[in-house]
Amino acid sequence: MRESNASPNIGTYLADLLESIGVEHYFTVPGDYNLVLLDQLLKNDRLKMIGCCNELNAGYAADGYARVKGAAAVVVTFTVGGLSLVNAIAPNAKDMFPEDAPHFIGPYQNIQHLTDDFS
Repeated sequence: MRESNASPNIGTYLADLLESIGVEHYFTVPGDYNLVLLDQLLKNDRLKMIGCCNELNAGYAADGYARVKGAAAVVVTFTVGGLSLVNAIAPNAKDMFPEDAPHFIGPYQNIQHLTDDFS
């Protein structure tokens, strides 16, 4: 959970939510368009970031993690990264529903909202 004196934002809210459903690790391919979100997720000391070399590998890692733990999270950049990720998790989504691994993809212009307070 985040520090009590820190104001909530999308990234810290997602970190708290992931922690509350039992996720201890999240998989990512850091990129220009997701660094703000990753900075916010890193504020939660109980979540561990697992860096992957590409989105397809991140998807396969999250797929295996979700099968063992019941839920997983992947953070990648949008368009090409997100499409590559779908190649890993889509074939198995029918087996995993409703515990499919969520992934967070957003266009660049929305990144500025990740640090906005929503209290």
